[in-house]
Amino acid sequence: MTRRSSTPQYTYKQYFRQEEKQVKKRIILVAGATAVIVLIIWFWGVNFINLIGILGGFFSGKSSDVTFQSQDLPLVKPTISPLPPSTNQKSIKIEGTTTASLTVKIYVNGVQQSKTTANSSGSFSFDNVSLREGLNLIKIIVEKDQEKEEATASLVFDKTSPKLTLREPDDGTVISGTSKEVVVSGNAESDSVVQINGTQAILDQKGNFKYILPLKAGKNAIVTVATDEAGNTTRIERTVILEKTEETTSP
Repeated sequence: MTRRSSTPQYTYKQYFRQEEKQVKKRIILVAGATAVIVLIIWFWGVNFINLIGILGGFFSGKSSDVTFQSQDLPLVKPTISPLPPSTNQKSIKIEGTTTASLTVKIYVNGVQQSKTTANSSGSFSFDNVSLREGLNLIKIIVEKDQEKEEATASLVFDKTSPKLTLREPDDGTVISGTSKEVVVSGNAESDSVVQINGTQAILDQKGNFKYILPLKAGKNAIVTVATDEAGNTTRIERTVILEKTEETTSP
């Protein structure tokens, strides 16, 4: 009589099924990784291959011998570093970024002023960009393989001093009695900043301001300065005299 094995036969079937599942998982993972690599190469092209070369050179200690070539890099839309809304300077510096090693052209109000080459990290700068009084439209243009990208910005060149008038006090005003302060009031451009002896005054919507200034005995210099958004200033100086009062004592 033939003896049956004590190990159930279905155990072997389960084992082979598990192995089959593991093989299928490995095949799926390999296929997925291959598809990802193919897609990366399709989107990045030569850049991906160069990147692999750079990484390989880095780990082998020869990274300095491997560099990106500008013709291998995709065209990146340029950016312009933030500019002030207005300035009182006739020329300014303009900086930005784009594709490394590309020629960068700058236009101001439709006229090309200069060109430069972006460095290996894609940064570029233009010194002494000339402005005309009023609104200036800045445009940065880069081109590659018949493609063109641009960035724009604007700022105002304003060299006119802001309006500032003082209603009070009059120059040379003499204050006597117990008062030890004077009211400084006037009007300025509503978007300007007004300081009285270094302290900022509050302007209403029409540019009116009123400030109470403490005085010391004798001559008091009052300096009122208005500064506009472009940095232009208007200055008015007044002098107020606070008379000394003699203290009286009871007999």
